[in-house]
Amino acid sequence: MNANGKLAGRIGTWLAVLAVMPAAAVLAQEVDYTALPPEPAEIEKKVRGCTITLAEAIETAGQEVDGVVKSADLLLDLQPPAFEIVAYADGRARRVLVDADTGAVREVGEVSRFPGEPVSGEWTETESGLKYYDIKVGEGIQPPGPEALIEITYTGWLTDGSKFDSSFDRGRGEPIKIPLNRFIDGWTEGISSMNVGGKRKLIIPYELGFGERGRSPVVPPKATLIYDIELLNVIDYERIPEELPGEAVTGEPVVTESGLMYYDLYVDPEGETPPDEETVVKVHYTGWLTDGTQFDSSVERGEPLVRALDQVIAGWTEGVGSMTVGSRRKLIIPYGLGYGERGSPPVIPAKATLIFDVELIEIMTGDEEEAPDEPAVGDER
Repeated sequence: MNANGKLAGRIGTWLAVLAVMPAAAVLAQEVDYTALPPEPAEIEKKVRGCTITLAEAIETAGQEVDGVVKSADLLLDLQPPAFEIVAYADGRARRVLVDADTGAVREVGEVSRFPGEPVSGEWTETESGLKYYDIKVGEGIQPPGPEALIEITYTGWLTDGSKFDSSFDRGRGEPIKIPLNRFIDGWTEGISSMNVGGKRKLIIPYELGFGERGRSPVVPPKATLIYDIELLNVIDYERIPEELPGEAVTGEPVVTESGLMYYDLYVDPEGETPPDEETVVKVHYTGWLTDGTQFDSSVERGEPLVRALDQVIAGWTEGVGSMTVGSRRKLIIPYGLGYGERGSPPVIPAKATLIFDVELIEIMTGDEEEAPDEPAVGDER
């Protein structure tokens, strides 16, 4: 019997005892979903064209890794075709690619137990049942609490290797920003102990994921979820940056007893100061978060804000209340004098320090008509 005959005769025996691993699980190939399945005669012709038998390929792979073979497949789409053998040795799974024409070993690689980046060793398991591997331990800060805003990239799989979600597939593939406690419990727990710059593989039981019902049609009921997550940044909107947005400042800020900080950008010595908190003032302003995100500006709208000082956030009441007309000031307002622990979603995050460049244009006498309410951050708490 020639090699082709031997191969055809032995395929039934070998496939009866070997579980064939899908090629996509270990070999990344683009799939043409427009192509129809090939004719059986075409497959038979390709198989008979191989000079190496399945048995010979399995024997070669077993000797290569000095282990036992679990599964085998003939990858006819490769040129030239090759046998893909998965063998186990020393507690590790190896993928061996054996040339179907020459019998030479083309490639040896490790097969990860889980989808995504390969991991080894023992996982860490928490009391809740969450398991994780640290792919890379970061050197940055950890999220300060469950409400922290984080910036991450991620990919999620089911236990059969099916990818169901990825930040890389969303929009332009950019990282996402999300409050730590706004998703599944497995994320909240698993990411909370990461450091910025770290990568972690989370293995999340369904109780910490999408529960008994799942999330149809993407996540089945009682599904264990596997995520590779990289923590890129913890956006601490309370922390004051070294470089402030807006007009440049020099020297040290003035710090009041309340915790308000400010820099005088320009002081008009001839200007009048608002006499009390009920005074209506006309101001131009631009406001930023501590990451430099501009959230509001009367300057860009081209219309100053007219408002009584007791009808705005406390940081404005104090900070603008001691300015003189014609002056400009940069206010750095702690969250306790701004929008508090909850913020003002979706514009102002929780516990957000606010930075304003403010110009006091005029103290209104009461004869002028007050401007209509604007969706400005200067509005009353």
